[in-house]
Amino acid sequence: MSHFGGVAGVVFGGTVFGWVAPLIAFLVRGTTNANVRAHAVEALNFHITWAIANVVAWTVFACGSAITLGFGALFLWVLPLVTFLVPLIFGIIAGVRAAGDEFYRYPMSVKLIK
Repeated sequence: MSHFGGVAGVVFGGTVFGWVAPLIAFLVRGTTNANVRAHAVEALNFHITWAIANVVAWTVFACGSAITLGFGALFLWVLPLVTFLVPLIFGIIAGVRAAGDEFYRYPMSVKLIK
């Protein structure tokens, strides 16, 4: 639930809500099952990191486009796209690995929750 739920949050919440499902898994089952806790914490840290990156990317895109009277959008559109695709791809990889009873450590993740 942590990994694929994070992917669902990315798809349906525009990257910003990818952390909701891992948080629910962490709060509901994380106290009773160490394996669920480890997966939920890993997914939660990753999706919080990329939710913050997404907000920053959209801010840079909007400000850069406004300052350059729209010309910045020609180049800056890549930033929000990357902050959508990275959590989507790595969330799917993590979900597949977790389904095979393998622990997956996300790359490019800040450890906010231990």
